[in-house]
Amino acid sequence: MPFIDYLVLTALDEEWTSMIKILEPNITRDMLYRTDDSITYRLWKQQPRDKKGNYLIAGATMSRGTGGQANAAVLSGNSIRLWKPSRVVLMGIAGSLEADSLMLGDIVISENVFGYEVGDAYTDKFEFRRTVNQTSALDLDRVRAFLDTEELYKAWQSECYEASKELGLYDKLNGRPPELHIENIASGEFVVKSVKFGQQLKDQIDWSIKAVEMEARGLFVAMRQSGHRNDSLMIRGISDYADENKSKLEKESKDMWRKFASQNAARFLKAMLYDKPFQPVSPDYKLDADLGNLTDFRKEGIPQIEHQNLGSQTVSVPKLLVRHDPNPPLKIEVSFTSATDIDAKGLCIIEAGGQPKFVREEFIEPGLISFEIPAFESGFNLALLLSFSSKVDSLEVNCIDVFKRTATISLLM
Repeated sequence: MPFIDYLVLTALDEEWTSMIKILEPNITRDMLYRTDDSITYRLWKQQPRDKKGNYLIAGATMSRGTGGQANAAVLSGNSIRLWKPSRVVLMGIAGSLEADSLMLGDIVISENVFGYEVGDAYTDKFEFRRTVNQTSALDLDRVRAFLDTEELYKAWQSECYEASKELGLYDKLNGRPPELHIENIASGEFVVKSVKFGQQLKDQIDWSIKAVEMEARGLFVAMRQSGHRNDSLMIRGISDYADENKSKLEKESKDMWRKFASQNAARFLKAMLYDKPFQPVSPDYKLDADLGNLTDFRKEGIPQIEHQNLGSQTVSVPKLLVRHDPNPPLKIEVSFTSATDIDAKGLCIIEAGGQPKFVREEFIEPGLISFEIPAFESGFNLALLLSFSSKVDSLEVNCIDVFKRTATISLLM
C-alpha cells in the first residue's frame, strides 16, 4: 500500500525550477527530505477544493545535467521504492512533431509511450527497435474528465495565457491560448532536431506519434521492475518543434518557451489535483492519549526506565497513536515543564504484528523528549513510557510527520 499520493519527477533541473514555483511557491528548507541516494526530495501537501484531506506529494529532479532513459530508470526506481506512491507523474518539456496542431506552450498527456532504440545499424541507415507502454485507463479518465469540464479547462487556459505576458510570449501566441492534448509520444536517447528523424520514427515505430522526449521509457522500466502498476502520467509542455530550428528558437527566446512549457504542465497538474481526481491515501493524525498504568509496560523485552529517587514521576501512555494505513516517517515530541530542573527519560514502543517491533531511545533537549519513528508499510501502534526525576507541571505530546502534518494533545497531570 502507498505511503504518499503523488511522486512528481522531472528530468532536468531547469524543468524543476520552473515548475516548483507553480506547484509549491512557498517551499522552505524544512520541507526538504534527504536520503543516502543522490536525490533531495521536496515534500508538500495540496488540499483539494472540498478541503477533505490532503494530497501528500514528494517531488525531485532526476538529473543535474542531461536526462536520459538510464538515469531516469535508476533514480525513479529508487524514488518509487522509497515513497511507494499511489501515482507517479513525470513532468517536463517535449518536442512536437505536429507543428500545425501541437503548438508551443501546449501540453501533451501521453496515452501510449513508444520507447525506441537503435536495433540494427547499417552503412547508410539504422533501424529502430520499439517498446510500448500504456498510461493507466484510470489516470487518462481523470485527464479527460478535466478536459471535458469547460469551467476547469478554460480556467487553466486563461491562467497559462496570462502568464505568457511575464515571459514576453503573449504576442507570439497570436490570440491562441495553450491547449491540452492526449496523444502518443516517443521516448528515446536522442535530442531530436530533425524533421526527417521525426518522420522516420513515425514510419518505423508508429504513425500516431505526435511528440518526442527522453525519459518516459526509463520510468516505465523502473515501475515494472519495482512491481508498481502503470498508475502514472507523462505531462509534457511543448517547447520546440523537434526540427532544425530548435537551437535557434531557444537562443532567440532565451529559453522562455522551455520555461513556459514547463510551467503550463505544472499548472495543469495543480488544477487537476484541486478538482480531486482521487481520494487521498492517508488520513490525518488523531492522537488518543490517556494516562495508563505501569503494569501495561511490564512486558518481557521492554526496558524499564523509571527514576527511583523520592519525588520522581513516571508517566505511561499505553495508546498514543493507532494507524491502520502505511505511514511515512514521523516524529513524536514530548514537551514538559517543571518548577525545578529535572532529568527525563523516555521510551517509545512501536507495536506491529502484535508484538514490540521497534524500541526507540529518546533524544533529550531541555524540556523536550523526541522520538524518530521510521516509515511503516502496514499498521502500527505507538505507546510512550516517560520518567522524570521530579514532578512535572504540564505535558504536551506532538506528532509531526515529514509532510508537517501535526496532531497535538495535552495530558492532565
